[in-house]
Amino acid sequence: MKRINLLFTGQELDENILEELPVHFYVSVLPFIKTELLANKHLIEQLNFIIESETQVIVTSNIAAKWITMYAANVPNWKIACMTGKTQDVFVTNEWKNLIVLTDQKSEMLAENIEKVFSKSQKVYFITGDRHLNIIPLYLSKKGFDIETIITYHTKDVEQNMEVNYDGIIFLSPSAVKSFFKQHKISIEIPLFAIGETTAAALKKIVFNPIITSPKPTQKILFHTIQQFFK
Repeated sequence: MKRINLLFTGQELDENILEELPVHFYVSVLPFIKTELLANKHLIEQLNFIIESETQVIVTSNIAAKWITMYAANVPNWKIACMTGKTQDVFVTNEWKNLIVLTDQKSEMLAENIEKVFSKSQKVYFITGDRHLNIIPLYLSKKGFDIETIITYHTKDVEQNMEVNYDGIIFLSPSAVKSFFKQHKISIEIPLFAIGETTAAALKKIVFNPIITSPKPTQKILFHTIQQFFK
């Protein structure tokens, strides 16, 4: 069989992904971004202050979810709206599952559902990173919600050289998309694989390549989609 060379631009490849791939698939892992968690005293005190009350919280990245569960002094009495996939998995793994009241894999749909479920009489905390998309906070602000954004990590570009001609390139976030295309130009024929709709939308703004989106925002489903594409 023809060798399939894939470039994975995310920070971390899930366990067992490589073992489950057919032998003619080769994956190069070259992270085009890195994230740095913030751990200053004021920020952690702010988190533990809002933990003491019944709070409405939105989380759209697994990095922010990890930060919350890492620095929370105890399990809060929150209502959490979050993205499906890894973000939701972090809360479930840390036994915060019962706090989740809303999930979706699309920011637009999550925002619309938050409008129906969250109360406008109570502040909503959007816990995220410095390169977050403004889809949800802008939508809710226009609908009359009081939104406070808490930045818990910074995302930085990573310079990477490409020495191989790849048959496909895999993206997990809009930040990785921007970092990659700041550094490289590619043939319009190379298929690009996105883990979700938000990442696919970021690609569509930059390139005209074929874009294949995973039906669910997990690496396992994404790589299954890639295998089906190359059959």
